[in-house]
Amino acid sequence: MENETKIALIIKSAMNTLEERGYSNLTLRKHRETYCRLQRYCASLDVDEYLEFIGQQFIEFVQHCNPSMSYVMLQHYKKSIRRLDCLLSGVEWEPLRGGRRRQDYMNSCYDSVIHDYENYLARTGKTVKRIRQLVRMVAKFLEMIERFGCLQIKSISAEMILKGFEQATNKFGFRDTIGMFFQYAYNHEITKSNMRHLIPTVVQHCSVPSIYSPEEIECLLASIDRTSEMGKRDFAIILIAARLGLRASDISNLRFDNLKAGKIEIMQFKTKQPLTTILLGEVKEAILDYVDHGRPQSSAPYIFLNEGGYGVIVEASSIYALTRRAFIRSGIECGIRRMGPHSLRASLATALLSEGNDYCTIQKVLGHSNIQSTKSYAKADIEQLRTHAIPVPPPSNNFASLLNGEVCVS
Repeated sequence: MENETKIALIIKSAMNTLEERGYSNLTLRKHRETYCRLQRYCASLDVDEYLEFIGQQFIEFVQHCNPSMSYVMLQHYKKSIRRLDCLLSGVEWEPLRGGRRRQDYMNSCYDSVIHDYENYLARTGKTVKRIRQLVRMVAKFLEMIERFGCLQIKSISAEMILKGFEQATNKFGFRDTIGMFFQYAYNHEITKSNMRHLIPTVVQHCSVPSIYSPEEIECLLASIDRTSEMGKRDFAIILIAARLGLRASDISNLRFDNLKAGKIEIMQFKTKQPLTTILLGEVKEAILDYVDHGRPQSSAPYIFLNEGGYGVIVEASSIYALTRRAFIRSGIECGIRRMGPHSLRASLATALLSEGNDYCTIQKVLGHSNIQSTKSYAKADIEQLRTHAIPVPPPSNNFASLLNGEVCVS
């Protein structure tokens, strides 16, 4: 137990360092999954203590098990192992050369403002990486303002804001980031008016969601092989997306303690808003079938695990991949329609709309914070749109003469 504790302690130390440096929850979870798989690997070899050559053997083992592993994923594994190697040798961890280096903020007469804004963002709980992204763009914008001869934020004109907007390669990012800064400046009385409203809006194309009929959804579910362990898991995941409309990220993070007295209570990963939905009988049966006969032995709190428990949680990207494979195997003619779990969510919304449910009801089911997001699904319901079609006026004048085979009079 003592040597096993050494492995656990060095992993715990690495995770604590990442948390102290403000890494995002996603990054922490990826490192935790890597270290979980490392512990399983060491246990299979009856290795009691972590050493550098063990880490190298582990990387080779991972590549052998998954020869098609992407370059990005492989680099992530190597980075996680190198953190342990640095802790083992007492060396401060630094990114390898060739990676993206931290860019310094542009200097200007507004450096003190930038410093105060950076401290403010840190108090809001944002990650170090996110703070750098936000402050870098603001510093760049204020440096441009200084070059225009503006030495006070309250003297910034609409023309200067428009100039910065036009020069930005990411118009959405500029509007959000600079707008957030102007809101901060107004709230802290740095400016007398909220200049956020002077930033031009960005028109974003809203695509029509991919929709499948109830018959196609049933065909998809019926095509899944529920005799295998992974088939039981995939069926439960796809059923939750189709019947409850949960996002892939929320299904991925679904825990046993989210199931309460015939309901599912979660904090949505995307919107950070609470959502309570009914645990339908068929969904409950599918989950129990997977847990009792398909789920790997694990103390992890998450319901859906990877095959063998490696990496523990099923990532949202994996849920997209397994849903797409199910669509392909089902034989459904998908055409140009998307084949991910979001199409199941959109199909549920459209089916509810077709049944006569109002937008407020559908909004509660999907957990949308903005009802406009719910209304976007109306575009996909062609039959519903037909009921609101404007009657075509009868032909008249020259057009009527043309249809009757008469000579048009100019």
